Amino acid sequence: PLQFPSAYESGTPTQPTQAMSLTIFDSPSCDRYHYHITWGDAMPRRILSVLLTVSFGTLTLFGQTKPADKGNIYKRSIKSVVWVYAKVSSTSARVGSGTLIDAKDRIIITNYHVVGDDPTVFVLFPDLEKNGSPINDRTHYTDKIRAGTAGKGKVIARDTKRDLALIQVDAIPKDTHAIRVSKDGVGASDSVHCIGNSGLSGGLFDYCPGSVRNVASHRGRPKGGDFEINCRMVEHTAPINKGQSGGPVLNEAGDLVAVTQGNLSAENANSISLAVDLSEVKEFLKSNKYARLLNVPASTVASATEVTKVAPAEPDPKAEAAKRESTAEFKLSSAKEFIANGKKDKAKERLDDIIKNFGDTKSAEEAKTLLATLKN
Repeated sequence: PLQFPSAYESGTPTQPTQAMSLTIFDSPSCDRYHYHITWGDAMPRRILSVLLTVSFGTLTLFGQTKPADKGNIYKRSIKSVVWVYAKVSSTSARVGSGTLIDAKDRIIITNYHVVGDDPTVFVLFPDLEKNGSPINDRTHYTDKIRAGTAGKGKVIARDTKRDLALIQVDAIPKDTHAIRVSKDGVGASDSVHCIGNSGLSGGLFDYCPGSVRNVASHRGRPKGGDFEINCRMVEHTAPINKGQSGGPVLNEAGDLVAVTQGNLSAENANSISLAVDLSEVKEFLKSNKYARLLNVPASTVASATEVTKVAPAEPDPKAEAAKRESTAEFKLSSAKEFIANGKKDKAKERLDDIIKNFGDTKSAEEAKTLLATLKN
């Protein structure tokens, strides 16, 4: 405690009264400082007021908030962040990030543009050093993929408008907890913490902090994408790079408040990164029968032997057919744009994709006709 050995009555500066003490307790149960003040009966309250004013200046009593421990947020969360690897060919792959949000069913949330239309993807949790830090050497994980020892997951839900997807992994590491989906979202000036796997970095499982600029609706086609986004996004200042897509955006409590999506073009904006807002995440989970993950009181921890597979809810055949038709139509539209712009090779690739992966749609028939025309 800070001690004041004596105080003086107004008008009689040589007459001491009883001592006053200020004790500051740092409570382990919450992130606030608590102050306990005691004084003797002989000390007038007006003197106490003067002492506090003179001695503490700008110190704010009764509710000064501790600054967030960024290192602690990273350490608590990193075991629940994954590297998602979707092999495209023998020489290329789509890579991104994801977050374990349910240990019971082993559910990972990520971006649609990370998994695309692939039925399965590789999902790698961080391996840990002896000191608990993640092994961040990229080759450590690509070697596991080549050796056939990397974990895999089945894509069980997709939403192109929100650019979200759910993956159910085969198993999760021992004592891995799910990151809780926050009850409340973030707004302008709030701090956020992003974890992911920057593609141009030599390592994986990186961290960057930022603050929220705004939360607003965004609509448009991502650069290089063949789908259209129409949802609310968190605009923030954390520098996001390719490969971090799908990773968690966390609040000061370490809860998920958004899913990293990308950023606005540097040609048109300055340091505006984007993440799918919590409101969209909640609606996506509700529509896929995972509303139970919202407002949970505590994280679920995986036991040493918890590998039991839980089948996801059966999809609605009509809804799935409509979704495939819509995706095929969008891909066909982009193929026509390529043709109009003289990019025949890209148009052929897109048409081949429709015929191969969406052969049961109406767009596939038109794609065959267009492809035959291009080959002639």
